[in-house]
Amino acid sequence: MPMPALAGFDHLMLVVADPEASVAFYRRVLGAQPVTIATKMGPRYQLDLPGVRLSVQPVEPGADRAVTRAVPGAAHFCLLTEAPLQDWAAHLEAEGVAVEMGPVQRDGRIGLLDVIYFRDPDDTLIEIGRLP
Repeated sequence: MPMPALAGFDHLMLVVADPEASVAFYRRVLGAQPVTIATKMGPRYQLDLPGVRLSVQPVEPGADRAVTRAVPGAAHFCLLTEAPLQDWAAHLEAEGVAVEMGPVQRDGRIGLLDVIYFRDPDDTLIEIGRLP
């Protein structure tokens, strides 16, 4: 039997220590549009970015967990841009976010990318990349 085809990427779950701080960071630094969903356990946060949704999962005991080992900062993801990375570096600096490395070249799904790296409040490594 042939393998069924995948159609795309829907969301990524981030485990965070402070959901409100994470929502504020992703909104301020990446322009994410927050979505709040009321649940029995309290509000659940999601962040919409172009082409992907980041779901925010608190690490606190008793939280409704989609992952079995909830550790803040355990994720790493790469977002694509068409803007010059120098513009992103200047924006990050203006927001008080340090560029950890870059620009450097890395292999990505769409080919060789020029990327910069920085971290969110939970130490999650974020890449922003563009085709050279």
